[in-house]
Amino acid sequence: MQRKIIMSLMVVTLAQLVFCCCTQARVVIPEKPKPVVYKNTVFEAEGIGRIIARDVESKKILWSKEIFQTTKRGGDFGAEPLNGFIVSLAIEDGNLVAVSNDGEHSSLSLSSIFNEIDKSKEKN
Repeated sequence: MQRKIIMSLMVVTLAQLVFCCCTQARVVIPEKPKPVVYKNTVFEAEGIGRIIARDVESKKILWSKEIFQTTKRGGDFGAEPLNGFIVSLAIEDGNLVAVSNDGEHSSLSLSSIFNEIDKSKEKN
């Protein structure tokens, strides 16, 4: 009798372990892209879908903007990757160009970004 109870408990524990392992979502996080520098300002990916601009010398954050929304996408059993991670940053034709891990592109005018930074400095 005691042996049957122990075996039953072992089966239940094993079933719970398999269930937990199979239902726990693992988030696949891509590597951060290399920052880009333009006019004494470093642009870098921060978190999921956000770009920040820092002063090269002081490292102070001058500007920040979320450009991609985070969304879950279907994946292999037991994995749940996310969309919205920035995987590439570049300066092209006066624009800051970002690409997400699902291929979405965003192009932001550098002159508009620096106008926002200047307005922010005037307020402070």
